[in-house]
Amino acid sequence: MGTPLKPTDFARVMMLSTAARADLLEFFGSTLVQPSEINQLITQMSPEHSLSAPRQN
Repeated sequence: MGTPLKPTDFARVMMLSTAARADLLEFFGSTLVQPSEINQLITQMSPEHSLSAPRQN
């Protein structure tokens, strides 16, 4: 069972690149993710975030 997405979160995922969108939708469909983590994952996959801020390890 996967993670249900709110319509607003789904819309944000659909605005990502094809590869990022496929990765996240596959992940959300196969894994339970806490609602607080959904926003963080979408933000990390967005091109604006990856270009403007270094990734945390």
